[in-house]
Amino acid sequence: MLHQVFALVLLFVSSAYCATGVLYGLSGPTVGLVSIDPRTAYQRPIGTTINTELEAQQLSSIDAANNLIYIVGLNTTTAGVNLIGVDLTTGRQRYQIALPFASSAFVGVGQIVEVDTNSGEVYVAGRDPQKGNQHHVVSVNPKSGAITSIVVIADGDVLGGISGFDPKNQVLWIEYATNNGQAISLVRVDLKTRTYATYPNPINLETMDFDPVQGVFVGIGLQVDSPTSYYRVFLTLDSTTNQFRVVSKIPGYFIIRAAEGALDYVGRKYYSILQPVGKSTAPFQLVEYDMKSNTVMNHPLIGGNSCNTCPWSLHFKSN
Repeated sequence: MLHQVFALVLLFVSSAYCATGVLYGLSGPTVGLVSIDPRTAYQRPIGTTINTELEAQQLSSIDAANNLIYIVGLNTTTAGVNLIGVDLTTGRQRYQIALPFASSAFVGVGQIVEVDTNSGEVYVAGRDPQKGNQHHVVSVNPKSGAITSIVVIADGDVLGGISGFDPKNQVLWIEYATNNGQAISLVRVDLKTRTYATYPNPINLETMDFDPVQGVFVGIGLQVDSPTSYYRVFLTLDSTTNQFRVVSKIPGYFIIRAAEGALDYVGRKYYSILQPVGKSTAPFQLVEYDMKSNTVMNHPLIGGNSCNTCPWSLHFKSN
């Protein structure tokens, strides 16, 4: 009887803790949807793995309104690049749309996917053989499969590059190598004018999620004061001013699963996967940063010492 009461208490605490929504992940390299317990980092599979598609780190975007997660994947049979829509409840594939992109030596490098939370339109980018093998940003209507050209960008690929969509300003941010590969910069694509401009990334923003409460992007960066002085920070990026603002330090961490972050904008929590400083063989942690107190609240171990079972993407769906 005591064990049953204890189990019920644990279930109640876990349910209450996740009352603001669900933290999702994608296992890899083949596409598999999981839900993640923020307190324990336990990953529960949802449905079965889609073995015909290979995915890359954070090459996905959540459409909470339509209960979908979109992935740009490499088809193992055709070697073609597809936009895949997966149901968040069942884990089953609902959409598969062929994209005009060339596959890369490293799956997903140079490609991005972001959902317009206002319209359900999906923005993707990748190297297009029909555009001189330059990066072609297009929009995709998942229901009709129609693909519309937005802009062509001639910059270089970034392994683990970030991207983000700002529905307030209709702006898409993409991280590319610029100045003939001499700099890692953020490219700001104005979807209304179909033009782009390049901006430096001085605080090394490595994850980005749009916060509808503040109207800005939030994410994890790296403040470098000198070759021997650097530390993780939580920061914002405003698409109106194109300015960064450091909110607080996140002490004790350095190595990060690049691009992987998830925002609970209702509960004011931010999730990322980091490794403690000075412990190169230590397990990674699922770090929960509280945006109200600007402190790390929880950090359960995840994925083993080499992070070999860490999720390849993080997303949060708020209730």
